[in-house]
Amino acid sequence: GLLRKQSPELTARLGSLLARGGKLEEGLKLLEKVRARLGRDPGYLVHFGMALMKAGREDDAEAVLTNALTLGGGNDARLMMAVLKGHRGHFEQADALAATVEAAEEGPLLRGARAVRADCRLFLGDAPGPLALWKQMQHDAQLEPDQLGHMAYAAQIAGEPELADRLIPQRLRQTPLAEDRLL
Repeated sequence: GLLRKQSPELTARLGSLLARGGKLEEGLKLLEKVRARLGRDPGYLVHFGMALMKAGREDDAEAVLTNALTLGGGNDARLMMAVLKGHRGHFEQADALAATVEAAEEGPLLRGARAVRADCRLFLGDAPGPLALWKQMQHDAQLEPDQLGHMAYAAQIAGEPELADRLIPQRLRQTPLAEDRLL
């Protein structure tokens, strides 16, 4: 096939694209195929860790992302580790990692770091803090549609039910997620 003569980097890119595009098992097979050649490349490790996390292999993902951080994976690795820590319920650790990314970044990583921080702080019982962060993200046109439900929940808890009432219909016009049924 097409990949017999391709570089390991191209194989890894294709694997990452397949994993993100819904063909998780096929993507993981390609990423695993080139692990021996690219196992010390932090960028590869971040994408491999993300695919492992999506596949529910969180222990493997944590080991891979830890390796990426050790090898200098930077804020990409740090943010992915924050997402993983949040998935595992380690909200304080996830918030700290995301805060480090937030302090050093602009653009997509900054948006991701703020979203992780807002979710973590909400899960830690702080509704006003995340709500202020989501309001700022909305003002800066950085709020993703799937965050509207979380923002609505924070608004309700923070004593701003009118805002929650405006956000819920906006969220429900987007592609619904399982958690949206709670709205």
